[in-house]
Amino acid sequence: MQVVNRALKATKDHQQAERIAREILESLGLPPLAVEKAMGS
Repeated sequence: MQVVNRALKATKDHQQAERIAREILESLGLPPLAVEKAMGS
């Protein structure tokens, strides 16, 4: 996912990058199932 890749490049921390991407998706108002699918879970 491009958001995770950009966050990873900025933070150099995989867990933090995933948390940032998840927070962005949630802030867009996506339902939890859509967020999980987008995150690859």
